[in-house]
Amino acid sequence: MATNATASRSESVGAAPAGAARRGIAQSAPPEAYFVVSAIFHYLGPAFAVLLFARVDVLGVAWLRIASAALIFAVWRRPWRNVRGAWRLLLAWGAVLAVMNSTFYMAIDRLPLGTVAAIEFFPVIVLAALGTRTVRNVAALALAVPGVYLLTDVAL
Repeated sequence: MATNATASRSESVGAAPAGAARRGIAQSAPPEAYFVVSAIFHYLGPAFAVLLFARVDVLGVAWLRIASAALIFAVWRRPWRNVRGAWRLLLAWGAVLAVMNSTFYMAIDRLPLGTVAAIEFFPVIVLAALGTRTVRNVAALALAVPGVYLLTDVAL
């Protein structure tokens, strides 16, 4: 009993619990950093995938991406600790991501990557347009639409 009370006191006095520094960095990072990192991985994956199409079938490339992402997610988040009764939900989420990635890779096998990326961004832009409430939101949307067009290099 005494050791638990001592441990509790040392944590409350100022000793940082394990992993607090890592959480502090994640919590102090600006939202834009998350967006930039996400965008980098969002485009690096398909860019490498296009290079693999010469050696691996499209669905094989999709499987490699899904399997590697699942492995990274499992090591990083260890979902088995938090899921408990929600295994079906976790498996359904994985299945939806697998179908989404497979259809995305089949699309970039047939169409230019920029066109597929523009099609992928379209629902996000529509959702952003539906959610505009302020002049700042409208200005951000007005910058995002031509930005997506220029970055994706749409080929008609």
